Amino acid sequence: MKRTIKSLTILIVSTLISNYESMAQTSKEGCIVKVYSEWAVPVGSCIGSNNTYKAYFVNQCGKSVDIKLAIQEKSNRWRVFNHLNIAPGDTVSGYACDGTGKFVTWSRPTGNKSIVFPTDDEINRDYK
Repeated sequence: MKRTIKSLTILIVSTLISNYESMAQTSKEGCIVKVYSEWAVPVGSCIGSNNTYKAYFVNQCGKSVDIKLAIQEKSNRWRVFNHLNIAPGDTVSGYACDGTGKFVTWSRPTGNKSIVFPTDDEINRDYK
């Protein structure tokens, strides 16, 4: 009985930690969710890098959104991607040639310019 309770407690705590980490790395609205990532995949200008990190995100909102996505390099610089008019259920991706596995996303309803994304410079200054 004690073993079952201990196992259940570990499972619950692990799930809560995993959900917290996931929420911390998704947009404020929770619409953009990481669904998959992979390492050492040749991407774009990263051919030959063994530390390439590529992540895929899905729009789980019920409306189209614009997305700004930043993937961190080991130099602490962010590689930034803008994806516009992403339909519900569609997937987008971003990568870092020498990645850390960290990412940040922002989203807004498509075309809503009253919600301003941070600039690339602001991202590199404010996110470490």
